[in-house]
Amino acid sequence: MSTRPSRPATAAALARHLGLSRWTVSRVLNGHPGVLPATVERVQQAMQELGYQPNALARGLRGGPTGTIGICFQEIETPILVRKSSMLQQLLREQGRHTMIELTVGSPGLEERIIAHFLSMRVDGIVLIGSRLSEDDPGPRNAREQGTPVVWIDPEKPGIDHRVTLDRAYSMKLSLEYLHSLGHRSFVTLGLDPTDAYGAAKLAGLAHTAQKLGLNWKQDFTHLCREGKQQHDYAYGEHMAELLLEKKPEATAAIVLNDRVAIGMMHRLRKDGWRFPQDLSLVSYDNNDIAAYAWPPLTTIDQRVESMMRAAADMLDALIEGGEAAEAIQPQLIRPTLIERESAVQV
Repeated sequence: MSTRPSRPATAAALARHLGLSRWTVSRVLNGHPGVLPATVERVQQAMQELGYQPNALARGLRGGPTGTIGICFQEIETPILVRKSSMLQQLLREQGRHTMIELTVGSPGLEERIIAHFLSMRVDGIVLIGSRLSEDDPGPRNAREQGTPVVWIDPEKPGIDHRVTLDRAYSMKLSLEYLHSLGHRSFVTLGLDPTDAYGAAKLAGLAHTAQKLGLNWKQDFTHLCREGKQQHDYAYGEHMAELLLEKKPEATAAIVLNDRVAIGMMHRLRKDGWRFPQDLSLVSYDNNDIAAYAWPPLTTIDQRVESMMRAAADMLDALIEGGEAAEAIQPQLIRPTLIERESAVQV
């Protein structure tokens, strides 16, 4: 009875098993040209039959590509960030790359240590999502000095070249123009934090659009939020409802931080007899799956996650491959869209 050969531990052992030179097998494993197609097929078939996996870290230590990308998120508890991480990983897989995902829980110090870890693992590139660092901080600077490309998605700091950013000011233009077209002239913002980079960008966009529409920023808008709050979930929406009941602004329409906050807010206010959209029209944010199944279904801003993540993956690929494509890279600004549903009505 024949037995299956033992799995080779190294490229050299695989070469001996096949009766090929180590140089030939190495070129196949690293995707280099100059090897006959029949030989490439033979090596790949042997790898599959024997279960051989090349040591990516060892290859990286020798200066070769590891096929691995380090991805750093602030958190992935919110549905929109789960979608972003899943989409980015899928797009990188289509490029033949693997990912390592780390979470920072909003700590710049931890983000620095994660970048250092990625560099020690010889990743081919790094993606920072929602980073609180700047390009001059030690981690990004070390990556640049080592020649490891870094792509930034929605960084909080300005002036970063290799970035993909959502146009939050434009999203507020869409929201306010839509509510204004329905006849609303008195507004409340719920959860837009001026001390947060994203919240500040949204509020600036709202103020600019309000001026264009002839609205009075101080008189026609009430702003309710809990500054520095990190968990923007259903419970936070209930807290926004309590603030509404306390402050009693004369608003007919609300622009809400995200879908979960909007749903939590509606849930609490219904206990006091509020009806939606009759008593308050809403425009929310993120277009999560639940937005279409809320009651009423939420008019909401779609971040165009696939477009954002594809732009980031393509940018990273160009930086890794180098050449003219890398030199031509420009910052990408992604404009969201408004999804109209029943949570806003004409007054």
